[in-house]
Amino acid sequence: MSWCCLLSSYSFFGFVLLCLYLLIKSYRFKQKLASFKDRYVVITGCDTGFGHKLAKRLDVLGFKVFAACFTQNGVEELSSTCSKNVTPIRMDVTNDDSINKAVEEVTNLLPDDKGLWAVVNNAGVLGTTSGPTFWATRADYDNVLAVNLYGVVLVTNAFMPLIMKEKGRVVNTSSIAGRFAFANAPYAVSKYGVEAFSDNLRRDVYKTGVTVHMLEPGFHKTPLLNIETQKKRIEQKLKTLPEVWKKDLPSDIADIMSKRFSGFIDKVGSSNLDLVVGAYEHAVTAKHPKYRYVEDEEEVEEDGGGDGLWTVVNNAGVLGTTSGPTFWATRADYDNVLAVNLYGVVLVTNAFMPLIMKEKGRVVNTSSIAGRFAFGNAPYAVSKHGVEAFSDNLRRDVYKTGVTVHMLEPGFHKTPLLSVEAQKKRTEQKLKTLPDVWKKDLPSDIADIMAKRFSGFVDKVGSSNLDVVEHAVTAKCPKYRYPTLMTLSVLNFGFNLQYMCGKSYMTTIGSLQRRTGSRAPMLFIATPSHYSPGLE
Repeated sequence: MSWCCLLSSYSFFGFVLLCLYLLIKSYRFKQKLASFKDRYVVITGCDTGFGHKLAKRLDVLGFKVFAACFTQNGVEELSSTCSKNVTPIRMDVTNDDSINKAVEEVTNLLPDDKGLWAVVNNAGVLGTTSGPTFWATRADYDNVLAVNLYGVVLVTNAFMPLIMKEKGRVVNTSSIAGRFAFANAPYAVSKYGVEAFSDNLRRDVYKTGVTVHMLEPGFHKTPLLNIETQKKRIEQKLKTLPEVWKKDLPSDIADIMSKRFSGFIDKVGSSNLDLVVGAYEHAVTAKHPKYRYVEDEEEVEEDGGGDGLWTVVNNAGVLGTTSGPTFWATRADYDNVLAVNLYGVVLVTNAFMPLIMKEKGRVVNTSSIAGRFAFGNAPYAVSKHGVEAFSDNLRRDVYKTGVTVHMLEPGFHKTPLLSVEAQKKRTEQKLKTLPDVWKKDLPSDIADIMAKRFSGFVDKVGSSNLDVVEHAVTAKCPKYRYPTLMTLSVLNFGFNLQYMCGKSYMTTIGSLQRRTGSRAPMLFIATPSHYSPGLE
């Protein structure tokens, strides 16, 4: 074999390996923890900026958050705008006593068997230094390192026993200035220190199950980079500047420096804080978080950030009053179900469409397995088939506007919609209005029989996992359809089933099982000679 052939073979093999590596990396990056409930997180610097937004986002996801604020105003604002999942606490990361008091408060609030899933060291300052490196004094370095470096070290060390108890995570905020030193020297020194501390810590806690992660954001328009605040820092520095440096400066140097700073931030500063908050969120929620998050718009999923609507999720739904075979359903039964399940979707979507178009957002409609495969409750199946048709039509109509339309087609989930008690009440309600032609041959305990069959079915195939909607809202490339994952044995409940009525149409369970290949029992059985399979 010639050298050219060998090189071509190795090149192809290398290309395949590279593609496989990138595929596995992408898959791992997107994997999330199975559950966020009963996971406790401490976040510092929650008064404003990244920490403030992260506390609110984790609140929505269901985490229990201890949001550490430097000011009482920060505590009060979070207390008034967040749920009970968020517990705002006062903490000065430069003060040992304040940190120890916060540790004691968190320990008392944690359940005995719980530790901390994550500590996010977000608190930071820019410091008083403006101008060249040789303007910075010992006090300038002390003030910045006290928060940005020693604050990270002391808070991490203080909470480490609780983190180790949970085999949790430490998430530290470094910066692009922690990899590439420029401009504000004390700030760069503090962030280089965070990098060194984090790398050292990662090696030290490796065998305990604790992991350490860093964010290295660029320039974002947070209060840290506020123009007016920067001008005050410049004026403060000029007042204490030695005469040797001050004597040759123009009288309007403060304005000149402020203007340059403002121009720089306007040019490179981002108003989209969700880039960084999204990275924080991934570091806390991912099954396989990165050790370093270098800011990358292509990799971190972000919110729309505009003043429209990113997503409308049409989730409201009812099962209706119909229980039993299709021919039991009346016009009123269809009207009641379609009013919510179909017309509700149509009207809500149409009403919010201008705001969705403004954001080039998404519509997420809840269909069902019954929207693809009709069985059981006829009005419900009709309504879900209607949602499918509406969604497919809408997708084509809004394609060029940037709006996308997605459907969830869940199977059987243990929500209030499939409550056994509610189903029994629906059955009793239907039986009261059932014509005698259908009612006369039913056993007296038909409601109990149907409820028992329903309960057995839901216990067997019902799922408690309701997380799929998150992907439709947050994914960069969501699916158009999210079909249910059903085993053949479950689907066999619905295959080749016919509603039978009258003794001349008797069909035994045994013959049904032979026809479907399933040994699963029927869901609804009206009498030994009347059965009415219904799955929802």
